[in-house]
Amino acid sequence: AGSTGTPAARLLRALVGAQGHRVLLTGATGFVGRAVLAELLEREVPVTCLVRASSEAEAAARLQHALLLARRWRPEWHGLLLVARGALGPEDLGMGGVAWGTLARSTAAIIHCAAAVDLKKGYAHHRRANVLGTREVLRLAAAARAPLVFVSTTDVLPHTTAAAPEVACTPADVSAADSGYAASKAVGECLVAAAARRGDVTALIARLGMVAACARTGSGNETDFVSRLLVGVAAARAFPQTEARHTMVQSVPVDVTAAALCDLYETLRGGGGASGAVVHVVSGAPPQPMAALREVLLAFGPPFD
Repeated sequence: AGSTGTPAARLLRALVGAQGHRVLLTGATGFVGRAVLAELLEREVPVTCLVRASSEAEAAARLQHALLLARRWRPEWHGLLLVARGALGPEDLGMGGVAWGTLARSTAAIIHCAAAVDLKKGYAHHRRANVLGTREVLRLAAAARAPLVFVSTTDVLPHTTAAAPEVACTPADVSAADSGYAASKAVGECLVAAAARRGDVTALIARLGMVAACARTGSGNETDFVSRLLVGVAAARAFPQTEARHTMVQSVPVDVTAAALCDLYETLRGGGGASGAVVHVVSGAPPQPMAALREVLLAFGPPFD
């Protein structure tokens, strides 16, 4: 059969047959990305997912595992879903020129969720994925003439609240960022905003606040702060001593967040919204005192009683 029967060759043939028709999603194996993927597939949108893996088979397995973790996998989605093996940072997203060009021609819009996130490490650790990777995604969006939803974080403006004006990042915000992750996302925002101002791309920046477990399935992110806090409280059978000034920002369920991002993509692709605009996808509720969280856990009962 030769190389024409390989997974990579089959992918190229499928992309060639889908000129300007598919949404490219990055970060589809992550907590937010897999919810966005499920939402797009529920809306019957053909999706190509960029997945880091050593083979096409491994990439497909990672993607299916992510949807199973989210409790959202449906076998009938196979026909809407393609998996492209690649990575953030390398030129051409690590795909090579031919595959990259074919991907660009098949892409009608991009939702860029992927990011490196390690709050203990500095900017240098995050630069390759979050800055160079964003630059490559912008290059692909420009070549495809595909509108881009760039998923960022409210951490880029650490001293604002959820209700703060949705303003663009500045070099001062990059310098003042509380973490290397936040600084790298601020730089990514600057790249997206600059490309939108030049007219290279039509893009929208969506900043996420705290994202909670799925309201539909209960599937959560076991590595986030709230999940680890709850596991620690249950294991220690004790709650951290807090003061009135200690609060926790209200969160938005991940499925609600995903629906909002897909609505933004549809608005942008339909010609609505201002290119370069910034949108906050956050809860409008006031911060919750930690003492109130303690009362909720006590009322819940075991293992928090």
